[in-house]
Amino acid sequence: MLRRARKIANDFRVSYLNIARNSRYYCKKDRIIPPILGLTGTASRSVLRDVRRELEILDFDSVITPKNFDRNELNFKIYECRSDEKHERLLGILSSLPRKFNTSPNNFFLPSGDFSNSGLIFFLHVNGEFGIRNGFDRVRESIGDYVGFYSGKNPRGIPVDSWQEIKSMFAEDFKNNEITILTCTNAFGMGIDKPNVRYTIHMNLPRSIEAFYQEAGRAGRDGKRAECILIVSNDFPNRTKNLLDPSKPLEEISETTENIPYGDSDDVTRVLFFHVNTFKGAKEEFREVVHLCNTSYPAGHILI
Repeated sequence: MLRRARKIANDFRVSYLNIARNSRYYCKKDRIIPPILGLTGTASRSVLRDVRRELEILDFDSVITPKNFDRNELNFKIYECRSDEKHERLLGILSSLPRKFNTSPNNFFLPSGDFSNSGLIFFLHVNGEFGIRNGFDRVRESIGDYVGFYSGKNPRGIPVDSWQEIKSMFAEDFKNNEITILTCTNAFGMGIDKPNVRYTIHMNLPRSIEAFYQEAGRAGRDGKRAECILIVSNDFPNRTKNLLDPSKPLEEISETTENIPYGDSDDVTRVLFFHVNTFKGAKEEFREVVHLCNTSYPAGHILI
């Protein structure tokens, strides 16, 4: 089984692209070749093409997809505000949730076993004003002690060794309904099938539509109503229009985002920061490959 071939190929191990080929070769017996099944919860057309190609599943009839990906139990809502208003908007949204679920504000956030109203609050960063640690402090001050935080990277001020223990504790407490809110990055949730997540809140624009639907879809796994909320800031619309102009070269976008003062950032530039630092353009990629070859191979043996 291959779950999201593109993610595995680009971000994990290239050798995983041989899973189907090796399975057919090494697992066959008496000339019987085992069938290969590729499964994914969500996949864009490009990812689906990758999965089919790498698994060598080329027959048109072999692809089975649902008629749509709608989940009627999920209610999506977008709130727009300035960046410096985000935390107040978050606390306002949290205070409105008990009313949406016809529950007393005094009990809504309290652990109640399998009947707990669990929630995930996603942040783009670990540190800084819009990081999970700051979000954790704000939410805990307002809601109470039943809040935890989780990220892959350790927050500033917490040693790596201590962080592994802390985040594991919070993850287990959340899964076991001992705390009801987890402020987290997208490092939390893959493979987690917690049925009673009643709401997800994104404090920033996700990196893609697919990522948003994947993360928001961790709510309502029990088939009951859930709220999926996105808080967006677009503080400089004219700048956004310029940055997202399809004709604008990537190098210019990178230069513009790098020169924006931290206090003048909004959701658009915060997300673009990740994109332009992942891929800086063909020329820069070529330059880095040449540099790698020059430092990795003896003189006279350059591959390029």
